Amino acid sequence: MEIFSQEHFELIVHKSFPPGVPDSLVTSSARDMRYYLLQGFDAGLAGEPLPPFKKERKASRNGQRYAKSLYDMYAIGYRLGKGVI
Repeated sequence: MEIFSQEHFELIVHKSFPPGVPDSLVTSSARDMRYYLLQGFDAGLAGEPLPPFKKERKASRNGQRYAKSLYDMYAIGYRLGKGVI
């Protein structure tokens, strides 16, 4: 199984969510995580600087947490991309 495959991310997200969460939420969260990881990986390969995290003031607390976790996925992908060079 490819490490960046959609199925791999869905397995990870499904294990981290509590039981009873709809499959559509698992799929969309896994898709978002994979997208940001791959975007960070591409930016790291290109040698672009890592942008700082910008907090959205009007977002709910859960929205801020979700945005931060997506930024963390981007940063992980970025570091992976930088390590490949």
